[in-house]
Amino acid sequence: MIIFFIDGKAVEYVGQRIAKSMVEFIERKIKYVPKELNSKQAVQEVLKTKGFKCILASDKKGDRIEFGILGKYMEECALFQVSEGLAKEIFSNATIPSTLVLNEFDKQPFAYTGSLEYEVFISFLDKHRESVVAPIDEKAIVDLFQKKRKKAALIITHDNIQEDLKQLFIQVADSRLSVDMLFLIVEGTNRWGQMLIGYFGIQSNELPVFEFIFPGERDVIRRRFEGEMNYTALVKFVDFSNGGQIAVIHKGEKVVESKGRVVKVVRDTYEKEVVKNNSDVVVMFYTDWCDHCVKLKPIYHKVAEMLKDNKELKFTEINAELNEIDGLQVRSVPTILLYPAKKKGMPAVFEREKTEKAISEFIASASSNKVTIPRTDLCLISILTLYPVSYTHLRAHETSLHLVCRLLLEKKKKKKKKKKK
Repeated sequence: MIIFFIDGKAVEYVGQRIAKSMVEFIERKIKYVPKELNSKQAVQEVLKTKGFKCILASDKKGDRIEFGILGKYMEECALFQVSEGLAKEIFSNATIPSTLVLNEFDKQPFAYTGSLEYEVFISFLDKHRESVVAPIDEKAIVDLFQKKRKKAALIITHDNIQEDLKQLFIQVADSRLSVDMLFLIVEGTNRWGQMLIGYFGIQSNELPVFEFIFPGERDVIRRRFEGEMNYTALVKFVDFSNGGQIAVIHKGEKVVESKGRVVKVVRDTYEKEVVKNNSDVVVMFYTDWCDHCVKLKPIYHKVAEMLKDNKELKFTEINAELNEIDGLQVRSVPTILLYPAKKKGMPAVFEREKTEKAISEFIASASSNKVTIPRTDLCLISILTLYPVSYTHLRAHETSLHLVCRLLLEKKKKKKKKKKK
């Protein structure tokens, strides 16, 4: 009796006791047998396909079986096998025999020559699952912004990337690839590319650009290449950026002129207009996509207009998504802060219901200078004084309350006359 243990299960072999039959039996039970590629054209077709690929470059039957057994654990990985001779012809730089790991855009494979033992080989796959160069996608976004476990070099273009620029980028990636670094193509025609370009606040007339980003405490830290894009310059830029020797860039809109009571500020004007301004300064942080911000804006502008007579009080607003302010993290929008004239280092945060009255009272209580809020309950008196009427008209429309008031006033006048006499 011959028993094979496959995937931890005992399987009895029934058949001819020759190597070929036994190999075929095992392969049928494994179910993850790599597909054989017998020509150069077949290999080239596979290389054009998207996704993660493992190609076994070996003539040994034993390697094929071990590779098939491991196939169960290779998530999202297509398995293939080529002869050693064909592998040498196609992959001139690869070590043969070995397992070749490739992804979309990769020109040359990673060659694995170690043992096909589960833990060792799967660990190798995990480290090389990403392509040398790949388009930006959801997984890359998660790695960069949520998990913050990767650094990345980005080539960012408005439309589809030009072939010469793409090949230059691949050349740089080939020479500087590391396990913790991604080389990503960010195209404006790609959904995730559009999202990233918008998040970084990059204008279309700035593209194409080459940037290096790495995880920061709150957000990714960005560095941008300046100059003519060539292999030597880009490699030098990647090396310097990786060592932290290039100045960091931040998101910020261009300076714009503001009209009206509320001043629009951006990253470059925030310190001058808000922090170093001698007045009490109110700031509203908003974004264009926030419904609550859209509702609050007219209320905020109305309060600014209502308090316009307070000369030592300034109103400003800033797009929190497109402008990064050093040392300040806005966790939600809309947010209203007030920088008191005498305590600029301690801005007050508005946390009440978002009404004209509540905002006005917050400003009056948090400001260093006295803030006068106009009284709205005097409107009726103002209206009445605009329309004087005759004494006869008043007597004709006199109520009992008015009559008492008039008699008391007349009595008071008579007493004054008597005293004068």
